[in-house]
Formats: sequence, structure tokens, C-alpha cells
Amino acid sequence: MVTAPIPSEPSIGPNDGLTPLQSLEPERLDEHDENGGLISRTWLRQGQLHGRMDRFWPNGKPQLSANYAAGQLDGLLYQFDEQGQPLQVAAYVQGRQHGLTRVFVQGRCVSEQNFVDGTPHGPAVTYHSDGQPSAKMHFVKGQIEGSTRFFHEGRVVRKAVYLEGLLEGEVSDFDRDGSLIQVATYRANVLEGPMRRYWPGGALMEEVVYKQGVPVGLPLRFDNKGHQLDNDKAQPGLLARLEKLVRG
Repeated sequence: MVTAPIPSEPSIGPNDGLTPLQSLEPERLDEHDENGGLISRTWLRQGQLHGRMDRFWPNGKPQLSANYAAGQLDGLLYQFDEQGQPLQVAAYVQGRQHGLTRVFVQGRCVSEQNFVDGTPHGPAVTYHSDGQPSAKMHFVKGQIEGSTRFFHEGRVVRKAVYLEGLLEGEVSDFDRDGSLIQVATYRANVLEGPMRRYWPGGALMEEVVYKQGVPVGLPLRFDNKGHQLDNDKAQPGLLARLEKLVRG
């Protein structure tokens, strides 16, 4: 690897009469591979990164482009794969992520996350391969907080509430047609209270009460007409639907 400093002004020694203003002028530093191909180009001021910093793949395509101020990332950072497709675009302020970060796979955006002072804070969205959202969340100081929605083919399949990163309150699950499948209650990520499952059409299928994650008593089961069933004589269709719910 060959490094070649390229001053922005004619090169002079540190004691050759530079004024304070001249000493703050950045100089360019290029790095080349053994074949002379450009690997990186950076700007330095008083030995610190200051200005644009660019790195390149062996095929010459950009690998990374970022802005520095006094040795710290400051501004937008871009990362690319060898084909030139984006991998990440992130905003920095004084060395910390601050603002929107977008992550890509094969050129497709898979997530958008807001940061404040280096910590996830604010809205966040993840995406399916078709570009539609898979989840919409909100973060407070690095943890999921408040209402969260999960999606499949554009439809909501789960609604949940989080408190300091843990499930808290009701969690509702829906099938692909938008019909309610299940409602469960959580306290600090543990089942607490009734869990109710439903037949297509909305009739109650099963109710189980939980205490600190453990079922209390036997489940109550009903057919799709609302008639209570003996657990030992539950219809095959009901048991199959319950099994599907458990498997997801």
C-alpha cells in the first residue's frame, strides 16, 4: 500500500513561517494499492480527520463516504456494496448517530431508525421484501415504548404496547383477513390475566387465565356457536386451530 499526502497548498515545513490561519488548512491524503488504484482519500487538519473521507472497492466503486470535523464523524455517512448499491445511510453529529439511519439489503431499504445522541429514539420502521412495512415502532432512550404494529402484506397482524422494552397490556393478533385471533394481557413481558382466542367470525373459542405466566385452572372452550365444550370432547377443528395459533 502506498500513501501519498497531497497538500492543498505548496508544502512547507512546520517552522517555515506559517500563520495560524495557514496552519489550519487541511491537506489531502491518498492511499493507493500496489497497482496504483485509489483505495482511500481523506482530508487531515493538524493530524485529525477533517472534511470528506472516501474509501473505494478494488473495482473503483465507492465503499464508504463520510464527513469528519475535528476527528469526529459529522454529517451523513454512506456505505455501499461492491456493485455500488447502498448498504447504509446514517446521520452523525459530533461522532454520534443523530437523526435518521436507513439500512439496505441488495439496494432495498429494510429499516429506518431515528437516533438521538447515539441512542435509538423516536419512530422506527422495518420493511418486507416487497417494500411494505413489516413493523412500526417507537423508541425512547434505546427501548421500544408505546404502541407497536406488525404487518403482513399490508395488513396489521399484531397490535402491542411496550413499556421500557417489555410487553405491557393487551396484545392482539389478527389473521391475514383481518379477523381477530387472540387477545392476551402482559405485565413486564409475562402473561398476566385472561388470554382469549376466537373463531373466524368473532365467536369466543377459548379462554385461559394466567398468573405470572402460568395458567390458573382449566381453559374454557366453546364451539363456533358459543356453546361451552368439555375439554376432552373439543372438536377437531377447534384443536387444529389452537395448534395453528401456537405454531404461528
